[in-house]
Amino acid sequence: MPFSYESLLSHQKIGFVRVDNQDLIVDVNSSFCELLGYKRNVLIGMESKHVVHKGSQKEFSQQSAINNRSNDSNSYTIWHLKSDGSKFLGQVTALIEYDENGDQIGSVGIVQDVTENLIRENKLEEILQHQKALNEKLLNKNTALEVINKFSTTILKLAKLEELLSNVTEQTCNLLKIEDCVIYIRDFESNVLRQFVSYGNKRALDGGIFSPISLKIGQGIVGSAAQHKKTELVNDLTLDPRYIVDDASRYSELSVPILFDDEVIAVLDSESSIKNFYTEEHVLIFQTISNLISTRLQELLVNEQLNKKSALLKEAIDEIKKLQNDRIVNEEKERISIAREIHDNIGSTLFATKMLLDNYLITKSRKLGIQEENLNEVNGLLHEVIVNSRELVNSLEIGPNSGDTFKESLELFFDKVKKIRNLNIELFWEGNKDIDDKVKSVNVFRIIQDFLSQTTHPGLWNQVSIKFNNQLQQISTILRFEADPKSPVKEIDQTLYSLSNKTNRLIDEINGHLHISEEDGVTEISLTC
Repeated sequence: MPFSYESLLSHQKIGFVRVDNQDLIVDVNSSFCELLGYKRNVLIGMESKHVVHKGSQKEFSQQSAINNRSNDSNSYTIWHLKSDGSKFLGQVTALIEYDENGDQIGSVGIVQDVTENLIRENKLEEILQHQKALNEKLLNKNTALEVINKFSTTILKLAKLEELLSNVTEQTCNLLKIEDCVIYIRDFESNVLRQFVSYGNKRALDGGIFSPISLKIGQGIVGSAAQHKKTELVNDLTLDPRYIVDDASRYSELSVPILFDDEVIAVLDSESSIKNFYTEEHVLIFQTISNLISTRLQELLVNEQLNKKSALLKEAIDEIKKLQNDRIVNEEKERISIAREIHDNIGSTLFATKMLLDNYLITKSRKLGIQEENLNEVNGLLHEVIVNSRELVNSLEIGPNSGDTFKESLELFFDKVKKIRNLNIELFWEGNKDIDDKVKSVNVFRIIQDFLSQTTHPGLWNQVSIKFNNQLQQISTILRFEADPKSPVKEIDQTLYSLSNKTNRLIDEINGHLHISEEDGVTEISLTC
């Protein structure tokens, strides 16, 4: 049997095909028919492109054009279409065919099924990629463990918000060798993200943050990470319209939201001047840091909010106290003004009346008898009213608003009472001489003043002792009244009852407590505040 290439190719299961200049198949061997699943008579006269899969049509056209411009063989791989619609990957070697005159009459091609080779290569590539992924996971796991060890030892030790986050940004930059790291804190009232701390490009000379910016939720890469509660990795910022330039334009960015109870409370962000800088390792470490600090961060944020509210509350309390002090001072001034007006108007009228009576008594005859005695009695009463009104003004001008210490004000007032009532008063004092709280100072003085002024008129008491203790921010006052044996008990009880009701408002204003006890003619009034 004579030797032929067709018989050799058939034996090797390699397909052979010849096409003319119109790309019509003019000859094939049996192996080519087997590869495609067609009978020979069906293939003869068919356009060669019909045995090429649609996914490889463009490649086939380009390779055919190259083949027509070259005298050398051309080799390429394309997907072929079988008669049943399936495909196989064929390695094609094509060569131009000429007649005896040197004119091109078509081309011949040798086709070999390399699908199994591709499957083996893909399988091998899959194994290699799997091994690479395992190696990367092991590397990432070791890196993540290093991050956990570094951060967990310091997170609980740092008690201030700025200290914690400054430490996080610094360690992150040093560990990953990145250009910068910034943490945005979410302001829930305005619903914006504010740059709070930074390390690297955004760090100021004083350790603070250089030109801090704020972003709305959904604005920029950082805002998008917060809005969608997911990591944003951008490898080329020039192609992302969301990018907002901060201190300088950069080319890649990584933003990881920090969540607590599925609510974004902050964002961990970093930018690089290199495209495609951040890797999956960076993403993993950023997410690990986010998970590590979220609970502690939320705790410190809550503490900071409580401290701010406490400060505001203290300011409000101080302002209320100031208003109360101003009100009490104004009330005292108004009370003194009214007393002076009483003295000026009523006192002057009474004094004029007394002068008339004096003149009447001098000019009239002594024969008036009983009328003279009555007039003398009226004259005495008028004199007492004038003295008492003058004493009222003097007593009102004594008190904590006069510029004296609280103790000095009490002593001056007691001297006045002693002179008017001829009463023995003893003062026992312990602690500071003055009371810092203006409201307490005025109210305690007025309560003591009311009790002594109203309960020491002649016939009720003959001895009063006062124990006063002003220590450890607590005031304790005990007024001890020893009753005159001739005093009617009913009158004493009524006087004390009316006074305790009268002073209730003053006591309530200073959160005080009043207690009255009686035993064997001795009455004790205890006031604590």
